Formats: sequence, C-alpha cells, structure tokens
Amino acid sequence: MYCPGVLGNSLIVWIVLCNPRMRNVTNYFIVNLAVADILVCVFCLPITLLSNLLSGKLHTYTCIRVVSEAAVKQIPGQ
Repeated sequence: MYCPGVLGNSLIVWIVLCNPRMRNVTNYFIVNLAVADILVCVFCLPITLLSNLLSGKLHTYTCIRVVSEAAVKQIPGQ
C-alpha cells in the first residue's frame, strides 16, 4: 500500500497544480487530503510495519487474510 498510496496521491497533487482549470476550493481541499495521505504513507506505514514485525502482531493480518479468502470462496462463481 506504500507505493500506490504515494504515487496516486502525488498524481492528484500534480494534476491540480499543473492545470489552472483545476484550481478551485474543492480541489485544494482534495490536494490537502492527498498531501496528508502522502505524509501518512511516508512516515506512519513503515513505522507501523516495523512495529508489527518486531512485536509479533502479524498473526492478526494472517487471520484477516484467511477469513477474507474464505469469504471470497463462498461467493458463487469463484
């Protein structure tokens, strides 16, 4: 989620800043949210990943993955 988050939000910022037509109050608000999300991706995600790796909390993510895969298998046509 790190790379898509940073790249997608950077694309939003770039589009709004490069196109004068896109510069309005609503899009500035969206750019503000994108910048905040970039900061979360850059600073919080790596620290949280390291924290979970070092504390052994990855079993929670494994459990979530197993449950979600079981739910997908119950969908007809899968």
